[in-house]
Amino acid sequence: MSINEVKQIILEKFKYVCIVGLVCAIISGGYKYCFTPSVRYEGNFTYTRLIQINNNTSINNPYIEFNYPGIINTNGNYVEFLTKVENAYDFSKINSSWHRFSQQAKMNWFRRLIKYNNFRNDTYEIIFSLPPNSILDLPYLKENISGLIDVFVSQGNQIIGKIKPGTDIETVNETLLLPEEVANNKKEVALKYSVYGFIAGVFLSMAMFIGIPFFKKIQE
Repeated sequence: MSINEVKQIILEKFKYVCIVGLVCAIISGGYKYCFTPSVRYEGNFTYTRLIQINNNTSINNPYIEFNYPGIINTNGNYVEFLTKVENAYDFSKINSSWHRFSQQAKMNWFRRLIKYNNFRNDTYEIIFSLPPNSILDLPYLKENISGLIDVFVSQGNQIIGKIKPGTDIETVNETLLLPEEVANNKKEVALKYSVYGFIAGVFLSMAMFIGIPFFKKIQE
């Protein structure tokens, strides 16, 4: 197919190319306008709790610290923890896929979100952090995160107590850092995606109008 033939097709189908582009622009822009949230978040949702493990000595050597994160991250501890919290909290407000997760996936999800800093002398910082694009219901998180970590620490205390009777976990302090709420300009977002939709529609329709005659000519 020559360049002149391509030009001729474009001229003949120009009206239809524009119509397809406009339809794609309306669909793309309308979709983004309807489904773009009114606010977005910048920065992580981060809750931290500083804890002190009291009466914490190794069974064999009093100078070796107890491996708190190692014990807390065991499957057995997480199974007990999930049993206590699954019906007490609506995790679909924290992760929309929660009800589709297997038990192992739920444990791994918590392991990704909950991290630890070890300051020695049996002092640890527990960090629960969600990136801004994962925040579904900020008010629900703010209201319930402290209670959720209460259960997490309490469960850790129980399992450590079975290994080291008399051990007690004390909360030193807790901190909540909230993401900044930024208003979305829905009209601006819709306009941007309308332009993207128009360009995509134009290129796709041109490819179709040029491609069909081209392949027909090859088959001949």
